[in-house]
Amino acid sequence: MKRNLVFTGVLIATALAAMEATIVSTAAPSIASDLSNLEMISWIFSVYMLASAISAPIMGKLADIYGIKKLFIIGMSIFLIGSLGSGIATTMNQLIVFRAIQGFGGGAVFPICRTIIGTIFKNEKERAKAQGWETAIYGIAGVVGPLLGGFLVDMMSWRYIFLLTLPIGVIASIFIVVFYHDELDGLKHKVDYAGAITFAISAISLIFVLSEGVHLGWTNPIIIGLATIGIISLITFILIERKAVEPLVPISIIQRSRRCIS
Repeated sequence: MKRNLVFTGVLIATALAAMEATIVSTAAPSIASDLSNLEMISWIFSVYMLASAISAPIMGKLADIYGIKKLFIIGMSIFLIGSLGSGIATTMNQLIVFRAIQGFGGGAVFPICRTIIGTIFKNEKERAKAQGWETAIYGIAGVVGPLLGGFLVDMMSWRYIFLLTLPIGVIASIFIVVFYHDELDGLKHKVDYAGAITFAISAISLIFVLSEGVHLGWTNPIIIGLATIGIISLITFILIERKAVEPLVPISIIQRSRRCIS
């Protein structure tokens, strides 16, 4: 019974994080009109994905060190703070900042939810089935997001796209906090700070290049400079991970990805 309740919380949290990545798309014209800054509208999408990409491996690793439940609470709290701030933002700059906060929290939720599934479903068949449900919910939420966003904008206000996530996020958190219990392994771990920093620099640089290269021009000095920084940081990150005692991303994953590409 407890396992089912925990899994329900996981699915709700996963759907919430996935939906927020796409739900804003249909609200963009209304947001731009209300906050009077059409030029920066693309950043409310880009900054969420950017922050999510940075936080996912970092928060996932910290969950292994400090505990799954603790990091889930931190990640969900950051996500809800970002949601509240986005809902009450009065300028586009404020909205972008809070979307970054929201994205950082959302990026933490997905890998931690997957870890929770791995701990509550010990049987491989049950675990595979549960992960299938989670992946399906993630995909469905990504498709439903724009439809729900359009409905909320037409019937209420674009602000409710963010504000309505608060009670849903709280409900998901209650399921996890009350019914999920994790145990630390008692070992002393080392945090891969160098890997985290170089990964963040690489992700920020390359995602900015991909999102703004079309607008600024691919030969713009800023784009070329950031692309160079991103590539150098990525190479440095891989070299660091090869030597790290507890790498942020195990080098075996990178090697398998390279073999798949080749």
